[in-house]
Amino acid sequence: MFEIKIEGLGQLQKHLEELEEAARALDGNLCDLRFDPSNEQSVRDAIHKMETSVDAKVARWRDNSAVREIAQKSKERFREQILQRAKSSNQPGGKG
Repeated sequence: MFEIKIEGLGQLQKHLEELEEAARALDGNLCDLRFDPSNEQSVRDAIHKMETSVDAKVARWRDNSAVREIAQKSKERFREQILQRAKSSNQPGGKG
C-alpha cells in the first residue's frame, strides 16, 4: 500500500478566496465616468480613470495571478464599452 499526499491545497484555497473577494470588489459601481464622446482625449481620460479604478479595487490582491487576470479582462471589457458608447454617440441620432 502507498500513501498519496497532496500539498498546496491551503494556498489554492487562499487564492480562490482572494479571487472571490476581488470579484465582489469589482461588482457594482466601479467609478463615475463623464466624457465627451466626440473628444478623443476625453475618451482616453475616461478609459484611464476606469483602469485606475479597477487597479485600485484589486490592489490588495496584486500578487494573485488569477486576480490580475480578472482585472485585465474587466479593463478590456469596460474599455470596449466606453469605446462603443463613444462610437454610437458620434453617429447621427446617437445617444450617449
